[in-house]
Amino acid sequence: MNTLERAREWLGRVEVRDDVAAPSRLAALYELIEAGGSAPALGDELPPLAHWLYFSSWERLSDISESGDYREPSLPPIELPRRLCVDCRIVLHRPIRVGDAISRVMRVVDVDARQGSAGPLVTLLLRCEVNDMHGIAVSEERRLLYMSRAEPWPGDDARRATAPPDWTQEFQPSTRSLFRYAVLTHNTSRIHYDRPFAVFVEHHLGLVVPGEFVAALLVGLVRERAPQARIVGLRLKVLRWLYDTTPMRLCARRVSLGEIAVWAEDQAGHVAIEGQLRLADAATRSL
Repeated sequence: MNTLERAREWLGRVEVRDDVAAPSRLAALYELIEAGGSAPALGDELPPLAHWLYFSSWERLSDISESGDYREPSLPPIELPRRLCVDCRIVLHRPIRVGDAISRVMRVVDVDARQGSAGPLVTLLLRCEVNDMHGIAVSEERRLLYMSRAEPWPGDDARRATAPPDWTQEFQPSTRSLFRYAVLTHNTSRIHYDRPFAVFVEHHLGLVVPGEFVAALLVGLVRERAPQARIVGLRLKVLRWLYDTTPMRLCARRVSLGEIAVWAEDQAGHVAIEGQLRLADAATRSL
């Protein structure tokens, strides 16, 4: 049985996890990204993307691969050493409250394989729903890409933003910030905190900045510059690696009354992560 046939056995499988939207993790994230103001307290609304802080735990070492990735039983056992999220779409139906009991339902909805320049590439589409006591609060789709270490990053065609930003902010990742984010999100992938492994085994230029971390920073930039805007949807696409060896530039631009374009550039000005934030109509009138 080949890799694709085996992976397709996981189509339709469902995993359910329960958690509580605890304020302690949220406070730790605010301190890490140096967000303005105090972190939301019990009963306040959970900020956009904060659901990523939950539904994870420390797994047994025997379930962790050489690269530090957790072999999740809900995902197909794809034996390729690199795994990353390259595309993410999120709909925020309504706010979750800090302190609420929440659950996540995750399904494997599609799997595909194609030949890359160094071997097979496998893509996996996951669909998640985050629920509170009132029903579905967040819907999310994630496309994961699996590839070999010898495979060149498919988005390595360098390009620049097509229009200037309205708001910018420079951020310098550090070993400490990446390690703290890895601990906060229970991310054991070694490329984010183990420099010798990232450089000499995975052949990166430094520690890799997680896309989720960059997304949190981009949303934080928009919330700081447009505090009245209510984000109700998000689309993010990863184009290039970002490393801790150089600063990144966070950018946002108002496209229309209901949309803000966001992106992160490397030091050379190449777009590494890009996306769009969809805003509620009533909130955008104050921008």
